Amino acid sequence: MREQVLAEWQKLLTVRSTWVVLGLVLLVEAVLRSVGVVVAPDGSTADEALLAVRPSITFSTAVALLPALLATVEWRYGTVVSTYVVRPSRGAVLAAKLVVGGAVGAGTAVLGSAVGVGAALLVSAATGGPVPTPWALAVLLGSSPVAGALLGMSAVVCGHLLRDQAVTVTVLVVVLFVAPVPVALLSPAGYGYTPSGLVDALGGLGQVDVALVGPWTAAGLLTGLLLVLLAAARRDGRRDLV
Repeated sequence: MREQVLAEWQKLLTVRSTWVVLGLVLLVEAVLRSVGVVVAPDGSTADEALLAVRPSITFSTAVALLPALLATVEWRYGTVVSTYVVRPSRGAVLAAKLVVGGAVGAGTAVLGSAVGVGAALLVSAATGGPVPTPWALAVLLGSSPVAGALLGMSAVVCGHLLRDQAVTVTVLVVVLFVAPVPVALLSPAGYGYTPSGLVDALGGLGQVDVALVGPWTAAGLLTGLLLVLLAAARRDGRRDLV
C-alpha cells in the first residue's frame, strides 16, 4: 500500500497541470477575497467582514480539480493498464488515490485559504476595511483542511467512476460552481445544501449567514456524499481498461 501511495504522489507531482492548477487556485483566492474586502460597505461589523473573506465561489471547484486530475490522468494518457498490471486490485489502487486525493485536497484548501485570507487582511489594513475576529478566522481556516479532504476524496471517486478527464472536470464545475448560482438566487436556504454551501457552513459562516446549516451538519452531509460515491464505486463491476 505504501508503494502505491508513493506512486500516486509521483504521478501527480510530475504532471505540469498540477502546478498550473495550484497556481491559479492561489491567484484566484487572493484576488477574489481581496475584492470582497474592498467592496464591503463602510462600517461593516466583524461578522460582515468574515463574510467578505469567505471562500470564493470558485474555491470548492478549485480544491476538487487536482484530486480529479489524479484520478483521471491515467485514463487520459493510457497508463492505467500498467498500473493495474502491477496492482490488479482496483480497491487497493482506489484506496491509494483516496489517501493522496484527500491530502492534496486538504493541502490545496489550506494554501488557498491562507493566501486568500492573508491577501484580504493586507488589503483591509491598507484601506482601513473591516477585520473579522481572530476566533472566527481560526474556525474558517481550521475547517479548510477538513472540507478540502472530503471534497478531494469525493472528486477522486468521481474520476474513478467517470474515467474521462474532460467529463469529470465538467461534472465537477457544474455541480460545484455553476449550479449553486441559480440555486442561491432562487432559494438561499437551498444553497446551504449544495456542496459549496456546505463548505461555507463548515467554516462557521452559518453564524452570520442564516441560509447555511450548522458545521456539524455540513460535515455529516459532505461525509455522506463521499460514502454514497464510495458505495457506487464498490458496485462498479467493470473490468475493461479501454
